[in-house]
Amino acid sequence: LLVPTRIYAKACLALAGATATHAMSHVTGGGLAANLERVLPDEVAVTIDRGTWTPQPIFDLVRRVGDVPQPDLEQTLNCGVGMVALTAAADADAAVALLGERGVRSWVAGEVASAPPGAGAKVTLTGQHPGW
Repeated sequence: LLVPTRIYAKACLALAGATATHAMSHVTGGGLAANLERVLPDEVAVTIDRGTWTPQPIFDLVRRVGDVPQPDLEQTLNCGVGMVALTAAADADAAVALLGERGVRSWVAGEVASAPPGAGAKVTLTGQHPGW
């Protein structure tokens, strides 16, 4: 809880220079979905698969000991995802490799698709974190 916030600026600039990165979202208070939604144009929807990462143990501790429902946890905390970059699918592997070279743990967490007009929520979280 006392670890300083990671600064992603240099890694993000390198990513933007080397890949077709369309948007980035620093996940702060408000959770993953709300922060990501802020950078999406109306015609885009994103699906994030929780099964692609395991949050650090502190998040599970807060969830279990505090009896915090998962939706409340996800609306308040980043659950271990500090930054999201939306890259072209063809650049996904290169993006993960580039970030890894800079010491930033990364993975493909979901996909971007066209959003039907009036679809409502533009970010959907699916699946479950391993071990939860």
